[in-house]
Amino acid sequence: MVIRVPLGPRTYAIHVDRSYRRLPELLRRLRLPVWTWVISHRGLLEQHGRELLVPLRRAGFHVQTMTVPASERAKSAAV
Repeated sequence: MVIRVPLGPRTYAIHVDRSYRRLPELLRRLRLPVWTWVISHRGLLEQHGRELLVPLRRAGFHVQTMTVPASERAKSAAV
């Protein structure tokens, strides 16, 4: 499912799927650059990072990670 967020020139789409394991396929279909970032809080990366990062890297993506605080405040570009 795709949810469009209409913000004028800053409009973007959110792709919702039943599994993050399909992410490499989605990114290839969207023809996005192979250089990408995964931004999450440390706990999630420690618990699920390998399951997400390994398939992306095997699919040819160059993935960097960045950790942010585990809080609502961290969901802002200001963090």
